[in-house]
Amino acid sequence: MKCPFCAGAREIPVKGNTVEHLIVVQNEDGHIHVHGPFQNQQAMNRLLKAVERERERIKRLIHEREQARANHDFARADQLRDQLAAEGIILEDTPEGTIRRRK
Repeated sequence: MKCPFCAGAREIPVKGNTVEHLIVVQNEDGHIHVHGPFQNQQAMNRLLKAVERERERIKRLIHEREQARANHDFARADQLRDQLAAEGIILEDTPEGTIRRRK
């Protein structure tokens, strides 16, 4: 099966109906592999939902930081930037807006 997160659509090993592992989150070297085996689609769906919740949490933190900056609460904005950096997400403020990338 194809990785649902990988831009290169890497193949994920599957034996029968069991997914051997699934690439779920990018880090500095590209991916973190979460190892199964996942015995069924339901188990994989639970994992995919957890990943989506994490993506939404990060988006909320970035939005909260943008709001803090707009309100000139730079201490809070810096705190949120540092929190995200500790999680491997680097924010760069540019004249065109904030750019985010992984360490």
